[in-house]
Amino acid sequence: MSTILCTIGLMDGFELSLKNGLRSAGGDGSIASINGFFSVDEELISDLDRHNLIYSPLIQSEVFLLKGEKSMGAIVSGVEAQSFAKVAKLSLDLKPGQVVIGKELASRFSFQKGDSLSLAFSRGNQTLSDLPLFKSYVIGNIVSHGIYEKDLRMIYLQQEELQSILSHQHKVNLLLYRFRDPLNIEEKTQSLSMDLSAQMEVTPYWKPFEGLLEAVQAEKISITIILQLIVVVAIFNMAAFMIYLSEKKAQDFFMLQAFGLSLQSLLKIWLAVMTISWLSACLLAKLFTQVFAYLLTSGGIVKIPSDIYVLNQLELILGKEDYLVVYGLSFIWIICLMAYGALKMRRESLLKAMRMEF
Repeated sequence: MSTILCTIGLMDGFELSLKNGLRSAGGDGSIASINGFFSVDEELISDLDRHNLIYSPLIQSEVFLLKGEKSMGAIVSGVEAQSFAKVAKLSLDLKPGQVVIGKELASRFSFQKGDSLSLAFSRGNQTLSDLPLFKSYVIGNIVSHGIYEKDLRMIYLQQEELQSILSHQHKVNLLLYRFRDPLNIEEKTQSLSMDLSAQMEVTPYWKPFEGLLEAVQAEKISITIILQLIVVVAIFNMAAFMIYLSEKKAQDFFMLQAFGLSLQSLLKIWLAVMTISWLSACLLAKLFTQVFAYLLTSGGIVKIPSDIYVLNQLELILGKEDYLVVYGLSFIWIICLMAYGALKMRRESLLKAMRMEF
């Protein structure tokens, strides 16, 4: 039961942690234009205000980060620090000539706050003779998004500076938004998408990982069913011991019946023993699950590969319904085996038992 609880808790924890991380790092969703760069004009602002949300326009581009002989592709975002902090819940103290990077990127290149880095910007494909533009920046801060890919790839700098480099003054190619009321986000996102012009595309925050989230839900159900085999094997072992005990002590049991102990009373004793064993197993499963949860979050004792599981850290999240399902199914198995044992004992006559050697 502990194995099943840990599996369910990991998958529920993965789903909730991923959604919370995505929402914290990028708000409730993003708006982009099919034509690329666009201006945040009065018409768009009016449409956004009708839906009672806060927003932050930003400009994103792909760059190469260079340090010595190392290089890596990254995404640079030009942001307005104040509006971005309201939407993404990420405080960026950006100054001219400074950038903010994720902690995984800092770890990959051994960056420290105050170090310098070089970024290679593309000037577009207007002419084949255009060469990349190299810029040097000072690392002003290192932040954590809670999402491995964002911590590894995201670089932030002032919006005006990136607009100047890309020659797109007063234009952006992405707009992050967050609803003031966090309820019914899916319905509100659909309503927002219908109200905006056909050229604008609305993407909810979970959309990039939608396939992964659906796969996790499917795997949680299938693995829970498969792992019931562990519970069944354990209960069969317990039932085998009870059957062995009944065969070994059959004479004693039927002697007690001969002295006046009814079969119903004997079955109640059996039920009490099985129930106490089940309750003990539930308590132990809860204890083992808590121990595993502690090891998972206690800083490196049980470490997961972040590049595979997307998140920097996993945690166990279990609700009352999870415990009810796992504990309830195991109790149903016990009752079924108890019913089989009771039926078998009812078929044994008292005279047949009394003829056995004492």
